[in-house]
Amino acid sequence: MFEENYYDRSPGGSVDPFISPIENRVAPTLARIRHLRELPPLSPSEQRMLALFVSIQLLRTPIIRSTLERIKVGTFSRPDGREAASPAEFDECYPEMTATDVQFDFLTSWSFKYAKHLFTKLWTVDITPPDAPLVISDNPVFTRHQFSFDDANEQLRQSTFYLPIDPHLVLAFIPHHLVQPLKPSYRRGVNNQMLSGKAYIDQKEVALLNECQAFQASRYLVGDSPDFSWLSQIDRRKRKSKSSDTEIDGQP
Repeated sequence: MFEENYYDRSPGGSVDPFISPIENRVAPTLARIRHLRELPPLSPSEQRMLALFVSIQLLRTPIIRSTLERIKVGTFSRPDGREAASPAEFDECYPEMTATDVQFDFLTSWSFKYAKHLFTKLWTVDITPPDAPLVISDNPVFTRHQFSFDDANEQLRQSTFYLPIDPHLVLAFIPHHLVQPLKPSYRRGVNNQMLSGKAYIDQKEVALLNECQAFQASRYLVGDSPDFSWLSQIDRRKRKSKSSDTEIDGQP
């Protein structure tokens, strides 16, 4: 996940001038969360930077670029079976723009819209058991939802966002309709969204989160453990469309 020009496939521009200052500002916040092993009270600025950082990690990825490239040439099909955008619609919305150009546009505009959605959710840090580490892929942010909606904004509002930040810590942004069943101990953040200190998840939930990471990996899947035998247990029907050259890296 650390290769030159990994996110900048064309020589015309770079996302670094936009992304680097945000990464620098959010780094101390992530370091504090890892040190405390919970989500501490965050200032308004820290909350905005963290939300923007998570949104960027969702949009800057190779899976987004690949999707745009496939829409542009007419080879993309939606996993839910619904009708996908056509090349004509792509060209109408983004005339004379490449997939990389459009991804840059997403990063500099949509990332702020995605960040706003996070402020409608419960923020928490989930902790895994010591013997159940998380994996992370080159598409690190993923969403889970109970129902599918035609309206993309409604889909985002109803989805839970996840971002692993440590082998045993994952940031979770949970929609309001799931908050009451969880019955968490939470406190109000200074921006009036709910902030939970921490929550604990079991091996079954960790396995599900790791499966989500593995399923959406484009080229890389990295873990703290060298044991990736669990990959063989993932439904072959889910993985048959995935690239066979995904690289696995387990650290002892």
